[in-house]
Amino acid sequence: MYRKILSIIGLTNMTTPTPLLVIIEDNDADYTALTRAMKQQKIKADLQRCLTGDEALEYLNTHPHPHLIILDLNLPGTDGREVLKNLKQDELLKKIPVVILTTSNNPADIQYCYQWGANSYIQKPIDYSLLLKIVENIKKYWFEMVLLPSESDNSHLRLSMKGDDELGGLVSTISHELRTPLTSIKNVIFSLSKGMLGELNDKQKEYVEIAHRNLDRLERTINDLLDMSKLKFPKN
Repeated sequence: MYRKILSIIGLTNMTTPTPLLVIIEDNDADYTALTRAMKQQKIKADLQRCLTGDEALEYLNTHPHPHLIILDLNLPGTDGREVLKNLKQDELLKKIPVVILTTSNNPADIQYCYQWGANSYIQKPIDYSLLLKIVENIKKYWFEMVLLPSESDNSHLRLSMKGDDELGGLVSTISHELRTPLTSIKNVIFSLSKGMLGELNDKQKEYVEIAHRNLDRLERTINDLLDMSKLKFPKN
C-alpha cells in the first residue's frame, strides 16, 4: 500500500539502499525453510547468515550495521539470549531492530527477550504454510511499513571507540604523508617562479603565483592539523 502511494506521488525513483538482513541461525533446515519463504514472499534484502552467537557478535562489530536481525535463541556457544543482551548494551548496535524467531515458547524466555529490547518474539511453526504467513507479515511490517535505521547512521562512531591513540596516530601519519609530496611540489613551483626552468610569460607567472599561494594555504592547514592532533591526542 505504502509503495503504491509513493508511486502515485512520484517518489519511487528515490534511491533506497537494499536492506541488509542478518539471520543468526545454526540449524540448516530452519535457515533453508526461512530463506525459501523469503524468496517466495519476494523479500528484497541482502542476507548474511551467522551460525553462532560469537560469530554474530564479531560480524556486527566489524561490518556495516544491518537494518534488521532475525535471532534464534538456541545457539552453540554464546546463545541468543546473551547475543540480544550484548546488542542492547552496545551504544552503536542497540538501535538495530531484533526479531526473535525460536522454537521456545517459555514465558521466561519471552519476558527476558522483551526486557532486553527485542522488537518481536515469534515461535517457529512446524508447518511451512504457517512460516510462509509469518514471513509475509515480517515483509509487510519490517520491509514495507516501518522505516528502518540506516546502516551508516553510527558507523563513523566505531572508529572513535578504538581509542584516541590509534586515531591520533592516523592523523599524524596522514599529515606527514601529505607533507612529503608537498615539499617536492613547492620546490618545483619555486624553480618555476625564479626562472630556473626557463622564462615564463605573464599568464604562466600568474598561474605559478596562484599555485604558490594555494600550496602555502595547504601547508598551514597540515601544520594546524598536526598541532590539533597533539593537543587532542597527547602521547603519554
